[in-house]
Amino acid sequence: MHARSMPSLRAAALVGVLVAAAAPAMAEMTTFQFEGRVCDATRRPDGHRWFPRGTPVTGTFTYDTAGAPYQVNDWGDSGMEAYYRNGYAPDTMTMRILDHTAMSKRGWARVLDGPQDVFSVTGSYPTFYDGRRVKNGSMGLVLWSMDGTGVTGIGLPTTFDMSRFALPCNMTYGYLQTDGGADDGRVFFVIDSITATPPATTAPR
Repeated sequence: MHARSMPSLRAAALVGVLVAAAAPAMAEMTTFQFEGRVCDATRRPDGHRWFPRGTPVTGTFTYDTAGAPYQVNDWGDSGMEAYYRNGYAPDTMTMRILDHTAMSKRGWARVLDGPQDVFSVTGSYPTFYDGRRVKNGSMGLVLWSMDGTGVTGIGLPTTFDMSRFALPCNMTYGYLQTDGGADDGRVFFVIDSITATPPATTAPR
């Protein structure tokens, strides 16, 4: 299995277009449910994996599908890229593995529409694992489409067709990191499905 790195939350510095912070007239808050299976995990001192391969993973993330990006990058032939955060990215992200739960109240999202499409959503500090606040905890999903059919435009997606995203657990995967220090636990999982639940009641901002 090829090594994966945690997705970068930094916008590229070469080209950046700051987008006005004005909010859209209506909110379209939508919660997405995801399901997957553990494909890799760090080992504990006793040599056993944190979670066995094949362990079911479930979770949710919520964002405003009508939200505006805070930054847009035009990469020419390589495509357009948008970053979302705070009120326009996940207001909450949750994850459950066996009887363990994780949750984040802040998040980011990235959409790249080009010859190769990328969508990522990240729950970041503060992150809680089994109710305990973890200093450098994070969680997220990374979806990579090699043929550029994964997303349409740079708006936040409203549906996900997992058959359009490549190489499960290598370039398309979910992850959970509990600490980032000496006692860090990391788990990676195949994403089997992402399904939108009925959106919350639309209300004026």
